[in-house]
Amino acid sequence: MRAIVVLFVLSLSVAAAAGQPPRSVASGVYSAPQADRGGALYKSKCGDCHGKVMEGLIGPPLAGDGFLANWSARPLAHLVDRIQRTMPFERPGSLSRQESADLLAYILQAGKSPAGPAELGDTTLAQIVMPTATARATVPATEGNLAELMRAIAFPNANIIFNLQLKNPSTPRPKPLAASPFDYVEWGATVYTGWLTVD
Repeated sequence: MRAIVVLFVLSLSVAAAAGQPPRSVASGVYSAPQADRGGALYKSKCGDCHGKVMEGLIGPPLAGDGFLANWSARPLAHLVDRIQRTMPFERPGSLSRQESADLLAYILQAGKSPAGPAELGDTTLAQIVMPTATARATVPATEGNLAELMRAIAFPNANIIFNLQLKNPSTPRPKPLAASPFDYVEWGATVYTGWLTVD
């Protein structure tokens, strides 16, 4: 009977929490000591990939417009789940739930969200959402165009593929390599020995 009462009280508290409007990170959802713990973790486990000031190096940035656009209006629980399951890069899943929440507190502090009296925890993560991004991050300038891609990658490979469609590569060729017309399959076999396996 006691277990039924406990389950009933828990279900009422979950239902009450579900009816509440989501809180914003601007309302002070983490504590300063929690952000300090997250900062120490970040320096030892995250800074090499995400940068000293979260600008993004190998990993994506964890601050700025691009980060906010990716996580706009999403619950903090989603971000903590991502941190816990996929970080750090060399040992994904090695962080505890509390360590992941501490890292998020540090990320929020770096993003200028104010600290509050309580720490982030499992009971509040689903109720708090990231700020809504007002503008999308700027797209980086392109480094090439389709014509350059075709010339550099597709065109030479297309010649080899089309040549394979016209000639059976397993048939012995009596002519020398320099004979005309030029045979891309024979040429490729002399330069890239792996082509024989592909053929």
